[in-house]
Amino acid sequence: MPAAGKTTKRVFWRADERSGLVRSGGADQPIEKFVSVPLDPKAPDKGSFDLYYFIYPPRIGSGDKSVLFCSGGPGQIVRPASLETTHADFLVDNGYNVVHFHLRGCGYSQIPPSTVFDKYLRTRFAVEDIDAIRRDFLGKNGTWDAIIGRSYGSILAQQYARFHTKRVRKLVLIAPLSRHMFKASASVSDTEAAFASFSSNVREIQRETLKRIFDSPEQGLRDEFGDLKKAEQRRILKAVFGDPTDHTDEGVFGKAEDAFGNVQFLVDAYSDLRRKGLLKKYKLDNFSRNFFRQLRDLRLVGSMRSRREFVARQIEIGRAIREEAGTEKQEIVKDDRPGKETINQRERHMQDSHRVFYAMGVFDGITPRFLRARVRSGNKKALKEIGGNAHFREKKAINIWLNKVSIDKKTKIVPWDPARFSHGVPTLILKGGDDPVTAGEQAEYIFSNALTGPRTLISFPGVGHDISLPDGKEEQCVPILSGVIHVPPCRIPAEDTRIVKGTITGRSLNKDLHIMLRSPPNLQSGLRVRGYGVLTQGIPRDNGQSAAQSNIWLLIENTNPGAAKKVDSRWSINCPFFLGTVWFEPITIPGKTAKLAIGSINYGVKNPENELRPIPDPGLEAGLELFGYKFTPPDNLELWLANNSDK
Repeated sequence: MPAAGKTTKRVFWRADERSGLVRSGGADQPIEKFVSVPLDPKAPDKGSFDLYYFIYPPRIGSGDKSVLFCSGGPGQIVRPASLETTHADFLVDNGYNVVHFHLRGCGYSQIPPSTVFDKYLRTRFAVEDIDAIRRDFLGKNGTWDAIIGRSYGSILAQQYARFHTKRVRKLVLIAPLSRHMFKASASVSDTEAAFASFSSNVREIQRETLKRIFDSPEQGLRDEFGDLKKAEQRRILKAVFGDPTDHTDEGVFGKAEDAFGNVQFLVDAYSDLRRKGLLKKYKLDNFSRNFFRQLRDLRLVGSMRSRREFVARQIEIGRAIREEAGTEKQEIVKDDRPGKETINQRERHMQDSHRVFYAMGVFDGITPRFLRARVRSGNKKALKEIGGNAHFREKKAINIWLNKVSIDKKTKIVPWDPARFSHGVPTLILKGGDDPVTAGEQAEYIFSNALTGPRTLISFPGVGHDISLPDGKEEQCVPILSGVIHVPPCRIPAEDTRIVKGTITGRSLNKDLHIMLRSPPNLQSGLRVRGYGVLTQGIPRDNGQSAAQSNIWLLIENTNPGAAKKVDSRWSINCPFFLGTVWFEPITIPGKTAKLAIGSINYGVKNPENELRPIPDPGLEAGLELFGYKFTPPDNLELWLANNSDK
């Protein structure tokens, strides 16, 4: 017992002393740590909690570079030493420390469970959390080499760059979010119009994504949906996403969102909603949990023909939707219990913490339904409307998680507008063309209005919210070096075309870096590639019409003496700056004959700067135009020149 009149000094165990987390050994095992941070950085006396983070050290290199990854949700959890992957994982193979953390309130970064503490679930507080990680891991004056934020993580990364500009060198925003369309001072009519436009864009993106899956020439998808007639396809798309000519028809997707707030909640609570008769009441009982699960996953996958596992998911999505929405009279699904599901059908959660997802989504002005209703109904009623008509109108609250969120009278909520947090940190933005989560040109708004420094925006056609691309294997490539091409003199008659061959001197061309066009495994026997080339622009066809999209030409020979052979398959093309697929127009090649096949790049990214394009000599005679080229290892290059003059 302390002596009378003396005060005992309070002594605390540090977070690392209490947790005992250490590196478990092995190159692929992370270093796990806790750091104590205040609930409110401006009022440390209100309490603190232990923030969890972990670091994957580089497999090679000194580890003097560090990147922080901010996951989505809000509340999506990245677990150490698991099968999960993120957009930052590849950096451990490039000499970087990759740092992950659990956002305050979820995973191992728990704050007190009482809803009284929900007011501390704000991004502005989380900004200071990740700066505490910086100080703990990099030191007082340390700097992040980059912060990568995906979906909700882009909000956190954007705000960090605004308030700690000197502590981060680069920013990468993947599928970034903005709610600028819901202006803080907007009228009821303007807010309703903004929500209607946003919802319409979401449905239209998903409609087109599903349509492209049904129409895809990808072999697996073609085998699955090749027999789908156009009339049936239109009926499915109309049933799921409504009539595009009638704004009042929202389809099954719109009904589900209006009834329960979002499809994710319907999937999570499906069995309970069916048992209570709510699916029947809102005319959704003809569809299984798996149907809504696949409908939800459509936004993640997109329509890009890429890796095999993505094609398998696209087939799974298209098949489920076709089976349940493709007939005019549907049968009620009687048994959809979790025990009856296959592994592929089980839950793929979009967020892992219901508390953080709902609370932070509301407080930070992220949830569109709340932003629409708050102008008309005020914060408290708007909170109920997030859960849809069922949660708002039924006597007993339907969404048990949303029902726990409360808004303090002093809490001011404004729509998330990245322009309010503008900064000059160099930023790369990546968005998917098939991503409904970023509908309404949110990425473009951030690019134009929220960034003042160097910036780049890349949009990937056919890519969903996952932003998953084909494997490029760029680690095997070395940049092509510069040099000079010596071309022998030649005459090109007026309005004619010639191919001239030259030799590259100066810096040598890497043998492995010429453009590779690889034939499909199912190419008919007897067909042999005699040559191929890349066009820098469209050139006239035999009928005089421009083939602007025909940027790959293939000379292929049928070596068989008799039977004709067909070429109508998918080919892959790659180089250090490009990866994609080429589809050639169907042609028939008679025996012992060679023909020129015209193809177009079907997906992938063609380098807009033409980094592989030879630069014509300034003294090139007037009227001559370079329209194509072909590398022939080790040091030869064919230039395709046209004389467009009348001389």
